[in-house]
Amino acid sequence: MVKLHIANMIKELLGSSLVGGSSSSGYETLDVDAASDLIEASGEGLQILDVRTPEEFQSGHIRSAVNINVRDPGFAEQISMLKKDMPVLAYCKGGVRSESASTILVSKGFKQVYNMQGGLDTWVKAGYKVE
Repeated sequence: MVKLHIANMIKELLGSSLVGGSSSSGYETLDVDAASDLIEASGEGLQILDVRTPEEFQSGHIRSAVNINVRDPGFAEQISMLKKDMPVLAYCKGGVRSESASTILVSKGFKQVYNMQGGLDTWVKAGYKVE
């Protein structure tokens, strides 16, 4: 609970780092620096969702990420394994598929959804590590 509170405080402080902020779609878009800060502050209080294909995931992913392919016909059912009351940070390769995934997450009742703008490509270009 404390970690979630810290994450919310950082989110407020990083308001200027948010790209797009809250949107009518119900999720927030974060640049990679804000996403990294959120990951660090949240620890295990954040679910990191990689929505790329399993092959893309195997080639490198953010530590602690769970892989559920947004293009899989069962995506909406598979995300039920995630906790709706915990924040979710979604990312893909370039940022497009994670926007779709974020919209689906919101429609399925997830309360705090973040989309990482630019995806893993931008994450790596910014110097952040992958596993």
